[in-house]
Amino acid sequence: MPGIESSQGAAVTFNGTLVGYLTGLDVEAKASSPVDTTNVTSTVVGTGGSARVVRSYDCTSIEPPAASITFWGPPSFSKTDVGMKATLSIVTASVSISGTAILTSWNYSAKPNQYTTGAATWQFTGT
Repeated sequence: MPGIESSQGAAVTFNGTLVGYLTGLDVEAKASSPVDTTNVTSTVVGTGGSARVVRSYDCTSIEPPAASITFWGPPSFSKTDVGMKATLSIVTASVSISGTAILTSWNYSAKPNQYTTGAATWQFTGT
């Protein structure tokens, strides 16, 4: 199907080190809240007592992306790395994002007779 791709071969590195065996990836990029830009030149609908101004909105900024992953195996970072800024690189078949990001959280789980798993989240700094 067009537009469908496998996550096989996707790779995430932080501070130059591959982060576990990737099992899930979410990247969110969004605009800030819309700002009311209605002004004296805005469109007016109707006349007299039934005249109304058509409000207008615009986007004034774009938020830097946030990324979260899940993985198998031990993480390539430790508890003291939370808050660390370094280069985060995410490469899949159709997406390539790289930039300075802050490791905002991570967890690691080890249970008997199961693969070890983990999760991590980053916030790109936008610089």
